[in-house]
Amino acid sequence: MIRLFIALVLISIAAPAAASEASERRAVLAAAQRLFDALGARDPEAVMAVVVPEGTISGHVTRNGSTSFFAERWQDWANGLREGSERLEERMHNPRVRIHGNMASIWTEYSFYRDGRFSHCGIDLFDMAKVEGRWRVLNISFTIETQGCRRR
Repeated sequence: MIRLFIALVLISIAAPAAASEASERRAVLAAAQRLFDALGARDPEAVMAVVVPEGTISGHVTRNGSTSFFAERWQDWANGLREGSERLEERMHNPRVRIHGNMASIWTEYSFYRDGRFSHCGIDLFDMAKVEGRWRVLNISFTIETQGCRRR
């Protein structure tokens, strides 16, 4: 009887914690999706609403066996979205989320489309920060790959 009571107490303590963790995970992923939606809309203001302005976006591109890197501040990258007219879409696959207090990360496969046609794939690594109760993208680093992609 005592074991049953202890088990019920532990379940009643663990259930709200698990629900809270799931809620935070959804909120972290929703912030990343808002960034993708802003990219798709080519909307610099929407980008800046979901990022920490001091952060960066960086890419790792491997071509012909050579890897190059680039990094930009969020504002510069967001302003560059106005320059094109292609419809852009980025999709996350199998995201893994880690959360600790006001810090989180997402490691996810992605696929990228231009005007509805597959362009490339890779890995996105998001550094997230909870600012004033809201998850925002601090930094994102990604690979750009054209081989071995699973198109989804």
